[in-house]
Amino acid sequence: MRKILIVDDEFHVTEGLKAMIQWERLSVGKVFTASDGWEAWELYQKERPDLVLTDVYMPRMNGLQLASKIREIDTDVPILILSGFDEFEYARGALHLQVAKYMLKPAVFTEIQEALEETVAELDAASERSAYMDQFVEQMKRNVPILREQFLFDLVTRGRSGTEPDAGVLAFYELDRAVLTGAIALSIALYRPIHGRAATEKDWQLFKYSTVNIMEELSGQLNIRAYTLRYVEDRLILLLPNADSSQALSDARRLGEELIRQVTSKLAIDLNVGIGRWIGHASDYPLSYEDSLESLKWIEYEGSNKIGTAEQFKRVQNYVPDYSLERVKLLVDYIRNHESQEAMQMWSLIEADVLQSEPPLFYVQNLCVSLISRMMLELLPEEHPLPANLHVTVQDIYHTRAVETILSAVRELLRELLLAMQHQYNAYRQDGYIHKISEYVEKHYQENISFADLAKQLHVTRNYLSFLFKKEKGVSFMTYLTAYRIQKAKELLRTRQHLVYEVAEKVGYSDPAYFSRVFKSATGTTPAEYAMGLGTV
Repeated sequence: MRKILIVDDEFHVTEGLKAMIQWERLSVGKVFTASDGWEAWELYQKERPDLVLTDVYMPRMNGLQLASKIREIDTDVPILILSGFDEFEYARGALHLQVAKYMLKPAVFTEIQEALEETVAELDAASERSAYMDQFVEQMKRNVPILREQFLFDLVTRGRSGTEPDAGVLAFYELDRAVLTGAIALSIALYRPIHGRAATEKDWQLFKYSTVNIMEELSGQLNIRAYTLRYVEDRLILLLPNADSSQALSDARRLGEELIRQVTSKLAIDLNVGIGRWIGHASDYPLSYEDSLESLKWIEYEGSNKIGTAEQFKRVQNYVPDYSLERVKLLVDYIRNHESQEAMQMWSLIEADVLQSEPPLFYVQNLCVSLISRMMLELLPEEHPLPANLHVTVQDIYHTRAVETILSAVRELLRELLLAMQHQYNAYRQDGYIHKISEYVEKHYQENISFADLAKQLHVTRNYLSFLFKKEKGVSFMTYLTAYRIQKAKELLRTRQHLVYEVAEKVGYSDPAYFSRVFKSATGTTPAEYAMGLGTV
């Protein structure tokens, strides 16, 4: 509730106002009165009312003197003046006191009521505006990190045209001018694991978020000023402001090396770091960003968990063939899936791209050896013997002086690799591995079957056995096992001689509720309904 101070040297005026004004309509809970300006001043300092209604002519301190003293400590509290006719011109001359209302005596209570209501409405509106502004300021403060990131992201990726942002703009983003006087951009590429970990998009986003946290912790630990911006696809962008170009490059390399060490040890994912050149003016920061991307593109040919710098890239940029790394990944996938024709067609495309770019000999040599190593590591399970002439092929690559000959040697090696994998696959089929698994399921479907144990019994890796099984049967082992159990369950249910929980146990499910869910998912009906003949499958 509000408080009001009424000041008048006529007792009947103050008492009349206290009695006649409808204070509840004004949300006024306390009414203080004073008989002169001095008494009012003391009351004001003690009670700090929300409104002041004062006469002008009073002993000891008049109303205008009181208003002047109040304005020294409070420029906002509304002050209403009650002035006699002969005092009005005198009061009107005190406009600098920012008086809310002037009223001439004698004034009826309704006029005073209306004047007070208008003042309170203005007070409410001002309070609402103030609250809205406070809320806006608070929201802006919460959004400053996001707005700062967007400002820096635009600075790095687009640069600035025209005048530099003034001190006020930088202060709003909580930045200093040093951010504009020299910096290096970094691009960090994360590589999603192929198997198991980060299987879902949510998991992968958590890995990316954790990498940001590690980066921010590292910059603090190493005392390196670095702004972590955002991901563009799976590339994280950083800006390292530093007016000293040598120190900036040293900091960027230190930060990159430590990031690789911590991310690979804590998260067990691969990454590469591309470092752009140092740029001395903010309008040209995108040049550093472009360099960092090109450095990433170059270093990716060398493998993962490496750092590429703009200086290194500039030395070899004329030797980098312009072909898509995606084609190399597709080639590996085709070989993994035993798609021989598609694999050889993809290699033909890669060959054509390499020849068209006219790269130097040493680059083709390194590219082909790296490609061979990658295929051997990724594609061959433990059971596959390496091609007998692999070492000879690698030696030939480094001894050969013709690009076409090197590419032809790799082509022959690919053919041998595909043939070896096909032979191995046929051998597994001839050994009856899949048949043995099928027989095992027929005899032991009521038991807890471990596919990993089956692989051990057959002396073959679990992953490769899984590949063989799916290639032969067209479904995964678990899908096959579930389908077999459901079929046996149907046979038992049709006899109507067993309860549902008994059927569940007989087909290898210890939990009847789980069995019912699996059965309904496979057949569209519950086991009980199926037994009663209500099922349609």
